[in-house]
Amino acid sequence: MGPEEFSAQRRTLIDQLIGMLTDLFGGLGSWRREDVEAFADQALPAVRASQQTLAALCAVYVAAQASEQLGYEVPPPGIPDADAVDLRQGVTPEEVYRRPFATVYTHLARGEPIDAAVEHGRARLAEIVEADLQQCYAHAVQAAIASVEVDPGDRASFWRRTLVGETNCALCVIASTQRYRVEDLNPIHPGCDCRVDPVFGPDPGQVIEPDLLEQVHAAVEALTGASDRGGRATDYRQLMVTMTPEHGELGPMLVRPRDRFTGADDL
Repeated sequence: MGPEEFSAQRRTLIDQLIGMLTDLFGGLGSWRREDVEAFADQALPAVRASQQTLAALCAVYVAAQASEQLGYEVPPPGIPDADAVDLRQGVTPEEVYRRPFATVYTHLARGEPIDAAVEHGRARLAEIVEADLQQCYAHAVQAAIASVEVDPGDRASFWRRTLVGETNCALCVIASTQRYRVEDLNPIHPGCDCRVDPVFGPDPGQVIEPDLLEQVHAAVEALTGASDRGGRATDYRQLMVTMTPEHGELGPMLVRPRDRFTGADDL
């Protein structure tokens, strides 16, 4: 399985689950509290199955990358459910997938018509599904790299973030110029399609795309009149984006400074 095929299959899996669940939610006909359980009975098994499928897809991709880079056949590792499903911290899937209904009630309380309120709920549901599948990807690919069966001297110690698609946020561009250690979890941010690629063999060094890194810093200076490698200048922070562990359930996330996510104190 090549990188492009993997990225396409991963995106298709996410989009299919989002489409299925938002259609299910929008077609409920009523969104009373008694409808929550009926929705969860159908939605949660679909989410779990999609997470398990994505984890298996990650295992196949990592094994294919190992085989290509090392020159011998490497079998896909098994990914336990602990690295694929129910990865939110301190909250159950039942609670999470109740939130689109709460969104509907909030907008109804503001006096909005039911159709508009339901659309807000559908949008919230799509965001939840996207985050759950991204979190599954981050954990599953890390587990696959760590457990793939290769010769002792060939084990991957590093991975890199590879840009996917025509547009990418500034932080992802910066992140793609670095190599990371396998034990460092790939942080996520909303809507990110970046791919994690294992690096088998010797350490390529911290900065693997120095020219691109310099181009980004030069672009920041051209736009703001100054650049700061530490990202402390106000305009620079707005452009560069930061990594924060503040999300109470999803763990480390790549976010823009203006983003605000649920923290542990909010739950």
